[in-house]
Amino acid sequence: MMSDYADNQTHKPNANAHRMNKIHYAHSIRLYNVSIEKDDLDFLNSFGHSITVNPNGLEFKGKRSMKPYILSVSECDSFWYRGKTIGVIFEVLTALALNKNVTSLTTKEPISDIEVSNLAEIFKKHRFFESDIRLFEKLFNSIAYENFLNLLKGDFR
Repeated sequence: MMSDYADNQTHKPNANAHRMNKIHYAHSIRLYNVSIEKDDLDFLNSFGHSITVNPNGLEFKGKRSMKPYILSVSECDSFWYRGKTIGVIFEVLTALALNKNVTSLTTKEPISDIEVSNLAEIFKKHRFFESDIRLFEKLFNSIAYENFLNLLKGDFR
């Protein structure tokens, strides 16, 4: 069964004729500068009326904190991801908590409840869990923070 998140998502970002859509492309650093990254970017850039924010881009070079990535997620119209590294998972959960459209590049489908649950379980076990929770709480309002905590508890509604 798909969550409310998945029910409201489409495969293409919502095109607005008056402005460019911003797509955030989350993926592992291990995919930077390899053919799969190029293929993913070609696919995402094929939507038209969109700009793809790539964490491998110059604006993120040398960043050691997750803050710039999480803020980028908050500014996007839609969110696409590949992989299950902790950074990608944090970005996925952030996008969901902020009610963004989240789609897997592997399946080209909106994220499912099962996938959200799997990612939340992985995220809860990582060593920077507490500091990531505090970062999220500092950056976003109480509603988004509550949504984030609910995702971690397995409540996707």
